[in-house]
Amino acid sequence: MGELEAAKQKYQRALEIQGRVLGYDHPDTAVIFRSLGRLLKEMGDLEGARPYSERALAINEQVLGPDHLETAASLNEMGALLQEMGDLAAARSNYERSLAIKEKMFGPNHITLGVSLNNLGSLLQKMGDLMEARRYIEKSLAIKEETLGPDHLRTASSLNNLGMIMKDLGNLEMARLYLERALKIREVKLGSDHPKTQHVRQNLAGLEIINNEM
Repeated sequence: MGELEAAKQKYQRALEIQGRVLGYDHPDTAVIFRSLGRLLKEMGDLEGARPYSERALAINEQVLGPDHLETAASLNEMGALLQEMGDLAAARSNYERSLAIKEKMFGPNHITLGVSLNNLGSLLQKMGDLMEARRYIEKSLAIKEETLGPDHLRTASSLNNLGMIMKDLGNLEMARLYLERALKIREVKLGSDHPKTQHVRQNLAGLEIINNEM
């Protein structure tokens, strides 16, 4: 609903109650720490978010273990925060650890890996490692197409990301094909005026500008 300050106050009250009843090192309390970190990140308070995200990760590692699924979730949150803060190398390390836990738990082709693969691919694209980025996004796309179907919204997300990587690699024809597939899915599922649909349309328009300049 966009009432972020009110949400923050509710989370803080919940944290106080949970900490008093269960303790501040309980895994259930870690969930609230992680939620507060995510909310503060959304509010733009990256420095304020960091202690909450770090605390959640520390609790999960110490209480549940370094290979637990909740630890993987905290690593992913920490990676996203560090990426926003510009610490791309540290973000990569967290994403890779999260992915390794999920692969160990579910195998290499489970849908649960999709978020980590997508995050790693997008991060590596920002770091300029386009071939590695392509590898991760292609794997994410293959898993989503196999498990969710070729017309799922999460499939469209990977198609859009892969299209932009292909654009950066200079393969404009492949980029156009991926982006057109993503656009078609979002138009059908979300409508032509949805911000996510418009985002893909803008990416396609940018591609056409490059084509016309060549």
